[in-house]
Amino acid sequence: MQLIDRSIRWLAYIYLLRFPILTAAAAVGLVIAAFTFARPLLGNLFDVNLPYAQVWLAFTVFATAWVIMVAARLVVLYGPARFQLEPYIEPYRIGPDLRWWHIVLFGTAIALPVVAGAIYYTYRHNESISLARLIVEAAIGCLLSLALLFLLGYVQKRLTVPDRAVPPSPAFPDRTPDIFFPTDARAKREALEHPRERVLIQRIAERIMRLLRNVPEKFGGGYFEYKDGKAQSVLPGQGAAAVLFVAILAIYAGVGIFAYKKLDQPSSLPTLSYVMLLLMLFCWGMSGLAFFLDRFRVPVLIPLFAWLVVTSSVPWSDFYYKAIDATQVPRANQQAAIARYAGDAIVVVAASGGGIQAAAWTAQVLTGLQREVGGEFARAIRLISAVSGGSVGAMYFVNEYRDGNPPADAELPRIMQRAQESSLDKVAWGVVYPDLLRLITSSGFGWDRGQALERAWLRRHFTWDNRANIEVGLSQWQEDAKAGRRPGIILNTTVAETGQRLPLATVDLSPALEGEQTRRWFYRTLGGKDIRVVTATRLSAAFPYVSPAARADLSAHLPHVVDGAYYDNYGMASIVEWLDDQLSRPDNRIRRVLVVQIHAAPTPKSWMLDAVDETRVMEPQTLADNIKRRGWFFQIFAPIKALLGVREAAQLSHARVELRLLVERWRGNPGDARLASNPGPTPSGTRTVQIQPVVFEFCAKGDARYCQEPAPLSWHLNDRERSAIAQSWQEELTRDPAGSSLDIVKKFFGRGAQ
Repeated sequence: MQLIDRSIRWLAYIYLLRFPILTAAAAVGLVIAAFTFARPLLGNLFDVNLPYAQVWLAFTVFATAWVIMVAARLVVLYGPARFQLEPYIEPYRIGPDLRWWHIVLFGTAIALPVVAGAIYYTYRHNESISLARLIVEAAIGCLLSLALLFLLGYVQKRLTVPDRAVPPSPAFPDRTPDIFFPTDARAKREALEHPRERVLIQRIAERIMRLLRNVPEKFGGGYFEYKDGKAQSVLPGQGAAAVLFVAILAIYAGVGIFAYKKLDQPSSLPTLSYVMLLLMLFCWGMSGLAFFLDRFRVPVLIPLFAWLVVTSSVPWSDFYYKAIDATQVPRANQQAAIARYAGDAIVVVAASGGGIQAAAWTAQVLTGLQREVGGEFARAIRLISAVSGGSVGAMYFVNEYRDGNPPADAELPRIMQRAQESSLDKVAWGVVYPDLLRLITSSGFGWDRGQALERAWLRRHFTWDNRANIEVGLSQWQEDAKAGRRPGIILNTTVAETGQRLPLATVDLSPALEGEQTRRWFYRTLGGKDIRVVTATRLSAAFPYVSPAARADLSAHLPHVVDGAYYDNYGMASIVEWLDDQLSRPDNRIRRVLVVQIHAAPTPKSWMLDAVDETRVMEPQTLADNIKRRGWFFQIFAPIKALLGVREAAQLSHARVELRLLVERWRGNPGDARLASNPGPTPSGTRTVQIQPVVFEFCAKGDARYCQEPAPLSWHLNDRERSAIAQSWQEELTRDPAGSSLDIVKKFFGRGAQ
């Protein structure tokens, strides 16, 4: 019976401590997830490679551990008075002082795994960083958090004056419990015997207490000390709670203001620190709410959900992107521009999605091909169809065209630098500040994480003469494309409400085509307005939850736009539509087309089939490696796993089928035996068009060391991942020339291996 009774008491306290426990589990679970199953998405949170960033990370992580410790201690100290529980739970008996081992326990169990994980990950993925420096910076951050704890303890003692009129009660034998920092027993005894003179804030608190004397103990129990049914004073620990609340808000506001001023440039505050701030607020807010509501047996989620329903119901709580006035675009014949700059041979590019990895690899392939083939390659590009992260790399490349001339050689490394620059901390700022405020108050005060991402892509800390060009409207780039000043670009997005592909394009398509119909419908909803290039790029790269589904700031009946990868992660559908439309025009002069496919991550080896002759099948060993024996629990998540797998496999298969059908339609591959043996009329009569597909896939060989690590899906690259992109491109250059992707491109321009 004693064991059962003890277990019940433990369970009661565990329930009351559920939010500190959940916060601690989230902090430690984040480390486990980032190093195991969620590494592509969360791994680079732990890459903390900027100067002094480890100091701020360690400070916020240990401060979060102290918040969890204080919240738990307050519940244990004052829970019995509020919930009529027996004041007993080991190792926290009511009355004993806070011990140093309590601080060591919380710091070691909660904060140390996060800090150690960040040190390990940063050192392992950045060869130029010293391990000793990381450890020293982390130690400084830990000491700063202890200094904050000491300061809070000092403030608490200054604000706590024992009321001699109310003797200690059995429930509260210690009138001045340590909440933040261990206090020497003799110092505490002297404080009790010689109370300090009341300071101004204490006198204000006493006057407030006179107004609260009649608060029923049902509501005030655990917050106030009662005598004869009247509230006498605020319990010392609850005064400490007010001190900590002010401290948390001060840290939160200070960090937010500092980061807001640094949105245009790199900040030493790492993304993981924002996550810790969010956990800190969650622990303190939810613990405080639960401490009040649990007394009335009201589940915390009910009023919280009701409040969120209210804040989400008002229209201004939605996420918006800014619409601008459209440039007056003359309705010229685009075909003239194609003939002027490409003659009878053109290049079209399909850039896949995949976060910053896709942005960097797209920029690497485009700039690399220009170096290897020359300006002739860049001048021959008539269209780039990009998705998600590929849209970012394509935007930076296309932006550098000037008066029909390709990007200057000196600008190529700068394009790579812009595409590889981290933006993850800006997204984190948007989540923790404007988006959190929108969640609570229904207003983000004109900001959100998507707009913060746009701001980061302006790269104002770099010298960049042509920066203003990505802030103009798509209609301006459309005018440039028609005049032959730059290639056309399609930033592929998806309409959230209908699932339709929405090509935000600077080229025209036939009104009969599906993509063009969706685009025209979309622009009609804008009422003649336009979208900035950088905004359209952000909408194309609205990765789930990283960037919000947004609508124009014009009307309540406009569609929400999300990442184009929901519909087609490879950008091939838009390429096929546009190219077939161009080739079908009666005044068309195109005879040869090079279709450059940029894949930002390795495709499964069993799927690496020829774009025209798909005859290979999955090898038995590969199939066996992908099938494992599983128990009944697998049935719970099998549908989700299948949906995610089908999405990737289906999109890749559809892209290849669409391209193959286009090749067969125009008989563009003379080397295809099936086509040669089945001659027939083409859509334009006897004319044929040679369509040559070529794929540049990151880590195509798949046997290098850097290929064994999953590609990141966030907006941050560590040094090793940047190096991997350069190494993968170098492999393209050093591969056997005959039949290589680079050789195919060179042959298209008459420069291939003989």
